[in-house]
Amino acid sequence: MLYDLGKKKLKSLALILHSPGGSPDVAEKLVETIRDKSDKFYVIVPEKAKSAATLLSLGSDTIYMLEGAELGPIDPQIKLQDGNWMPAKSIIDGYITMLSLATGVKDNELKALLIQKIDPVLLDFCHKTIKHATAIAEKLLSNYMLKNEKEKAKNIATRLANVEEFLSHGRPIRWKYAQEIGLIVKPVRRGTKKYEFVWRYFTYALTFLASRKLRKLFENNNKVSLVF
Repeated sequence: MLYDLGKKKLKSLALILHSPGGSPDVAEKLVETIRDKSDKFYVIVPEKAKSAATLLSLGSDTIYMLEGAELGPIDPQIKLQDGNWMPAKSIIDGYITMLSLATGVKDNELKALLIQKIDPVLLDFCHKTIKHATAIAEKLLSNYMLKNEKEKAKNIATRLANVEEFLSHGRPIRWKYAQEIGLIVKPVRRGTKKYEFVWRYFTYALTFLASRKLRKLFENNNKVSLVF
């Protein structure tokens, strides 16, 4: 998509982003790839840019959100053996609770059974994934949106990764709250030409995907597209 836009560096690039999220590493790579190609980078969210998509948005200069759009927390989710996803912080807290219970148990066999259920490797992995997501958020913010404001970038990254603040990975962060946190976010109001243009494009894209039973669409303004 970027290569087709030409060899020269662009003055600005706007990404209309609608995604439930994915890998923090991919989000970081996408931001750096876009930034190599364009001086300014803007993210436009028509409906939702959650989790790693929020992380990607932090690498922009400004996030434009349609009035009903939402970002989300960036706390990492861990896929368990049963196939379910669980917040890394919840796994850590669960193990801490189990250890606390084991400490107060007098029955040695029961105490040993409780301790055996604690997986130290998983616990370490959870700690590192939280640090990893927070570090990427801090890096993107301090390098781009909040350049030279490292302390502010660090505080925002820590808040977005804090399960205790949001309690749910799916919790919506609307434009007003995003502004309160300290992100550079501008609402796109209903009834404006910008709103109508983005919403029209977005609904057409969703209709196109649904009619062909496709899931993803990547498209640039040179009419180059990739769907699957």
